[in-house]
Amino acid sequence: MTKAEEKRREKARQLRYRKPVVLEFHWDGIQSQLQEIEEECAEVHWYCDSEDGWDTLLNALDGDDEDAWEFKIAFAELEGECEQMRMDMDQAVDWDETLEDHFDTFFAGIGADRVGGGMLGFDTYEGDYYGLEPGYESRKAEETAAEKLKRLTKDQLLRLMGQAFRVAVQFLALRSRYADLKAAMDILREQNTALLQQVKAIEEAYEAATRSEYEWENDSKQYDRLLNALPDRAWIE
Repeated sequence: MTKAEEKRREKARQLRYRKPVVLEFHWDGIQSQLQEIEEECAEVHWYCDSEDGWDTLLNALDGDDEDAWEFKIAFAELEGECEQMRMDMDQAVDWDETLEDHFDTFFAGIGADRVGGGMLGFDTYEGDYYGLEPGYESRKAEETAAEKLKRLTKDQLLRLMGQAFRVAVQFLALRSRYADLKAAMDILREQNTALLQQVKAIEEAYEAATRSEYEWENDSKQYDRLLNALPDRAWIE
């Protein structure tokens, strides 16, 4: 890299604060996260539609068809709501081309980085966003964004505030629902996996026990211990 290029690179780094965004509250980031949630919900939906997935879900829910169906529908509904929100955001930009830029500037200007995972700044040399150091860089970015907001009229600012908070609240609600559903799904999968592992261990212990000449030998005792450790739902036909 030449000295001139190095100089341009360093200058761009120092000016990252001029176009700041908050990590958790910027337009492209929200749309990206919505799409990720949508895709992961679709995967769970597909998994539940498969024979193995449905059986796994039923086993984890003690064979309750109604609970399994409601669980599957919850993921499908969340998938649809994430898609609808992304479409609504696209339509909002269609009728207000400045909304996207103002949205990012708004959350940076009000210091939302303190609760939104930190501040990022755009590097014109690298063509990407990078984290700004807490303290001077972040405060400089906040001041720059606030100055841009002050150029708006009061009516524009009020409209922007309403739109920005509606998007943020809806996004946080969807993300929270997904986190709860995913946690529940992970628990159900772990429970079912643990049960299958127990069954496999019992099969192996049974084979070992059948080779034992006396009931009181260790292999037979291990088989009995594993049987007694099975949960009640394992005995439901």
